Amino acid sequence: HADAVEIGTRNLEERRALLGPDAPALAPDWNNLAASQLALDRYGEAERGFRGAARVLALDPKAPESRQAWIKNGLGSAVWSLGQLDESRRELEQAREIAVRTLGPEHELVGLTLPNMGVTGGREGRTADALARLEEARTIYARLNHPQIARVELLRGVGRLTLGPGAEGERI
Repeated sequence: HADAVEIGTRNLEERRALLGPDAPALAPDWNNLAASQLALDRYGEAERGFRGAARVLALDPKAPESRQAWIKNGLGSAVWSLGQLDESRRELEQAREIAVRTLGPEHELVGLTLPNMGVTGGREGRTADALARLEEARTIYARLNHPQIARVELLRGVGRLTLGPGAEGERI
């Protein structure tokens, strides 16, 4: 990921010089760079990158709305890691709503937003809500045979153990 950040930074700089500093075509570059920064736990840099992606994407009235969902999911994850739970929840909920509307309720992006929303709910002490989101994500990922189902199963088990020791949480 460190190489991806270096390459992404260089690509963004080159494309900004070519296209201009605020070209809507830069949204994927900003988003990809921010995603690499997020993977390296560089949350502040990731937040700035996702905000940059959202800013330039908003300048293109013809941009597919589904792109906003990917950016909002990344931004929600970045600000969650910075402890900004209210903003995280808002961004993740908006990402999910846009993804359901533009990509359909079974899309992998919908599945991706749900565990992030679940973790946010769990961190806020709303374990029942968190588990409901995780169950919904599990259903989507099971239908897609998606590898993220393992992460969701782990989060479900942790959530159930949070409610107290029991066979279901320990089994998961």
